[in-house]
Amino acid sequence: MRLKVLILAAIFAISVMGFTPQANAADGVTTQVTVWTWSGYDMRDKYYSGINEKDTDYFQKFVVTRYSNLYVTAIQGNLKAEASIGWGQEAGVTGAPTSLDGLGPRTLGVTYTASPDVNFMYGYYTSPYSNVTFDDVADADINSFGGCFDGYHQLMRLNAFGFYVQAMQPDVVQTIGAKSTTGANDSDCMMPMMAAGYKLAVGALSFAVNGGYFTYKADKPSDPTWDGAKITIYFVNAIFKGTFGPLKVGALGFYGQNTGMWGLMSKNTTNVATWDAVNLEIANTKVMGGNANIGFDVMPKLHLGAGLGYEVCDNDTYSKKDAAMDYWVSAKISIDGTFAVVPEFKVIDKMKSISNVKEGKDMQIGFGLQATI
Repeated sequence: MRLKVLILAAIFAISVMGFTPQANAADGVTTQVTVWTWSGYDMRDKYYSGINEKDTDYFQKFVVTRYSNLYVTAIQGNLKAEASIGWGQEAGVTGAPTSLDGLGPRTLGVTYTASPDVNFMYGYYTSPYSNVTFDDVADADINSFGGCFDGYHQLMRLNAFGFYVQAMQPDVVQTIGAKSTTGANDSDCMMPMMAAGYKLAVGALSFAVNGGYFTYKADKPSDPTWDGAKITIYFVNAIFKGTFGPLKVGALGFYGQNTGMWGLMSKNTTNVATWDAVNLEIANTKVMGGNANIGFDVMPKLHLGAGLGYEVCDNDTYSKKDAAMDYWVSAKISIDGTFAVVPEFKVIDKMKSISNVKEGKDMQIGFGLQATI
């Protein structure tokens, strides 16, 4: 809470300074509002939906999602403060809201720039290792299939000459030995979550390597088998991006251990450590995956995109490897510089579970309306 108050105070202070005579043309305050609405059909087979239809039947639902984001940036000299807040809702065919998700701050931080090649960031940010938006019509679900995406963390990051190192607050969702509100389970973090990487850009091409490491001790008196167990989490990845005239391409590949306990998003793959009841020890889960997408400008106001993502997990306690994948095609039709229509078709395939049980597919077809002001 104190961090949020501090950063918002910095934004206010810089905003005030931004309305005074300025020596730097970049100084001042900018705002951007993005509104996104998606409408279409969500069709799930009997394995995915779990409602036991016949083999040829699908659970079908007309879905409307709405998402908006307000982004504010304030710059004064070497100091930049930024904040964004998003909100969204999902509704049925009647249009009545049935749930809210994503309400709250995203980016909330301050950056101090010492030179064109060196800066220091403090606040809530996404991380360079999860920079997987290769194309402006990339489907958001692809982040959950080999994308190394973990949302926003409270962090401190030093960027210098293409390198970065950052320390993050251990706020991951720990499925084992997690801290509870009653104090019954209070895991001991021996260090912050650490990540580092390097990015090389040559013209329209870029290549980056990243890695993360974290370890903690489970304090779980309610389950003596886990109490005192040391759990180690790590990952490494490589990211490639390139632009070749009207063509954009990108790919990411990664390998890690217990990545779900870091907070890396995953669609249904069991990417966390488990307890080996036979050998009475921690069973670490190895995880690997990746994603790729491609975009092409057919004409100035028509852009096509397609991509796929895949992730697989393995553990000595699993009956089989757990895998899932996502593939999609979409287009972006720009009306003008403010509005766009984005038709899309995608499939989420959960394949089989660690118990060798079919988990089914989810097919979605629809279109989005986007406005940026």
